[in-house]
Amino acid sequence: MTRPDCSVLVISRGCAERLRRAVESVLGQSLRNLEVIVVDPAGDARATVAELAEEDPRVRHHRPPGDGDPRAQRDDGLDVARAPYVMFLESGDELSPHACKSLLLEIERTGADFVTGAVRRVAEGERRGPLWHPRLFTPQRVVADVRDEPEALFDCLATNKIYSRDFLERSRMRFRDGARHEDPLWAIQAYCLARRYGVVPWVVYHRRVSREGGPGSGGRDHLSGLERRIAAARLADGFLAASGRAGLRAAADFRFLRQDLRPYLGDLPGRPAEWVLGLARVAVPYLDRIRPAAIARLPRMERVCVRLLRSHRLEEAVEAARCFDGELPPRHVSYAGGRPYWGGEPGDPELDLTELGLLDRPFAQAPLRHDCEVLGLGGTTLALRVRTYDPARVLPAGPVTAELRVAARPGDPLRHRFELEPAGEGRFTARVEVDLGLVPYGGRGPDRTDEPRIVIARGGRENAAPLRPALPARLTAEVGGPGRRRTVRVIAGSTLKVGWRRAGLARMPEAAAGRARRAGAAISLHVPDRLVYALAARLPMRRDLAVFDAAGRYDGDPRAIYEEARRHGLPLKAVWVHDGSARGFPGDAEVVRRRSRRHLVAMARARYWVADHGLPPLFAKRRGNRYLRTGYGQDLEPALLEPRAGEKPAARWDALLAPSAGLERAFAPLHEHTGEILRTGSPRNDELVRWDEPGRQETAAAALRALEIPAGRRVLLYAPAGRDDARGRRARPDLDLDRLAAALGGEWIVVLRPHPSGRHAIPPRLRGFVRDGMGLRLNDLILASDALLTDRSPLTRDYAVTGRPILLHAAGRERRPDDGDLVPGPVLETADEVVAALGDLDRVRAEYAERYAAFQRAWCERETGYAAKAVVDAFFADVPRRG
Repeated sequence: MTRPDCSVLVISRGCAERLRRAVESVLGQSLRNLEVIVVDPAGDARATVAELAEEDPRVRHHRPPGDGDPRAQRDDGLDVARAPYVMFLESGDELSPHACKSLLLEIERTGADFVTGAVRRVAEGERRGPLWHPRLFTPQRVVADVRDEPEALFDCLATNKIYSRDFLERSRMRFRDGARHEDPLWAIQAYCLARRYGVVPWVVYHRRVSREGGPGSGGRDHLSGLERRIAAARLADGFLAASGRAGLRAAADFRFLRQDLRPYLGDLPGRPAEWVLGLARVAVPYLDRIRPAAIARLPRMERVCVRLLRSHRLEEAVEAARCFDGELPPRHVSYAGGRPYWGGEPGDPELDLTELGLLDRPFAQAPLRHDCEVLGLGGTTLALRVRTYDPARVLPAGPVTAELRVAARPGDPLRHRFELEPAGEGRFTARVEVDLGLVPYGGRGPDRTDEPRIVIARGGRENAAPLRPALPARLTAEVGGPGRRRTVRVIAGSTLKVGWRRAGLARMPEAAAGRARRAGAAISLHVPDRLVYALAARLPMRRDLAVFDAAGRYDGDPRAIYEEARRHGLPLKAVWVHDGSARGFPGDAEVVRRRSRRHLVAMARARYWVADHGLPPLFAKRRGNRYLRTGYGQDLEPALLEPRAGEKPAARWDALLAPSAGLERAFAPLHEHTGEILRTGSPRNDELVRWDEPGRQETAAAALRALEIPAGRRVLLYAPAGRDDARGRRARPDLDLDRLAAALGGEWIVVLRPHPSGRHAIPPRLRGFVRDGMGLRLNDLILASDALLTDRSPLTRDYAVTGRPILLHAAGRERRPDDGDLVPGPVLETADEVVAALGDLDRVRAEYAERYAAFQRAWCERETGYAAKAVVDAFFADVPRRG
């Protein structure tokens, strides 16, 4: 019989379907010379294994003798395995199709004792899931000693690895010598005893997890799973001490706190008092042995929770667990020496909350918390008891005016004003009664659910936060009159929600249509967009009509051109296109929703189109129509400027804006544009070129006020464009903002402005150092900033017209040897390099002065500050001027 290259040991857990799924994932491997050993201590998988073996003779059934000790099942499989390399597979889990072959090739190539690969966690019933600790498995490498990278202990599975049989026999590793929760102990032993081990970044193992808890945990309803984890951790501590690797104890302790204990701590808010008491009884004796260095590495609120648990302040420990995600601030905070502490007795360093940044946040992000108790729903009147907590002491000591805002349709909330009365230091209370029947409701469209918010205003700025119910509740009422009836539901969960469900007219379409016909109302019929456009194009063209489209915003080159046309007094009827909100558009123009009938008719009848992006093929040009294509994605990599396959957008362009010779050479040939080219610079950059004019200075000051930037702080505009991943999603910013905050927090403020498709949530702990710039115009942010940090976003060229420092962040990408003649500043890979550059910007300016000038010559030489006037004069030359 041919000896297999790899033996895969599968433990039967009594479920035939899960066992079959696991075994079939092995039989489907690209490595064909392998065997599957199903270890079946109870003997109840014999029939399933027999069916599998009949289908494929590589499957073997093994029922070990004895009492079926669960710690010995894998050992029993090892005793009968015939291959020089072995893997373990849990019933229900699956191997990736090339897992065995790729791991076998790697362990043979490197001579490692074992090789570990990435894991994907997949919930039961799902097909995909997130990667498990992905940073542990990158980059691909061989490691001689785990002490060089102790974080590897977080890879606590036995199943995502291939092992050399020689290694297992040499090290005498056995599961029966361990605990019930065997994998972490086994993994620690393997990492410590291996002479070298390999790591690969590709996914080799798909680990099925229940929605309630991890496999083998017994669920978290019972604490026996935690008891097994603690028993295994104690054995691991003993092994580290006996093997001379006690230096890894802090790393092992940290792994226990984050992997084993953390899920139980997160459960505290939803558990009964007896469960909380049981958790303390099980966990505290072992927590008292944990190295302080491990506890010090925990996130602050987990550290607080552990401290409270060890001090048997169990109700406070439950409350601390509610704050783990950082969005919910603590209720009770006291101060000593200007530092905030949990509870009413300041001074304990374990309860120091300074790193949460409670005191540094702008008012709009201040950590206000509004707990509520739902008192009842009488008719349509909702009664609430609100308790507001102000741990940062941003509210005045007296009564505070607040608004409860509830909306049944976007942008049109009911605003109910009330007074918050003082109830102690940093605490307020109020009884609120709001009539939900008064909430504006359109009566059409889908059912809606809203999360009411309490809004407090100060100095022209608003702080809005949701209500947090103390107890769950569900209440229902009917609102509205005959034919307009709807059901309103009040749901008290993690936050308070109010939902509206259509009734009456909305639920009786036939009767409603009949009433509408009898009333003479128009009945809306669906007509395809192409037909609407074609019919409107038969109407006479309006020679004074211009449609402006800046990707749904009032911004960019179209805005600058529009405002210049207004200054010229051109008699144009202007139509602006929005993508959902008409807020912020000029009052002297018509504003239409994209793809609405008004939009289609305007496009069909307009003489002029001005757009900063390619218009869809739906909009066929009429004779006499003129289309100006303005700004576009000005990335430094020309490949990103290419049109989509099969598209010829330039065939409709009458004029193309080319702000620089470099962009003209890169863009026009790609689109085969042979028409007029306006070599004027970018109209949107006029205000940036003339940044030192008084009006621009006031614009910058207004932006600083809106962002609540303290006086004396410098502003770093961080504008990551990101890169699309393999699935087409925009990557999140990967700069270590915590590192920047620690090094630069006293001097700089970061304004984060990512690509619109990759919006990045700012962690609460960083909201004193990082501001969200998505609500302001990009040009206003540029004018307010002192330097730019980006990863080669299209913004680089626009920013260069100001002459201010530009830093490029290139994490995860290799430096290119020709970067020097393409970029206007240093290419930085780590947060420490960014810190060093910002700490000496004068040096950066001097060192990169020639490259910056060369960059400006290549991309900004046509920027004069008067591009909008030149464009208006050229494109609207046939429009009569007034006066």
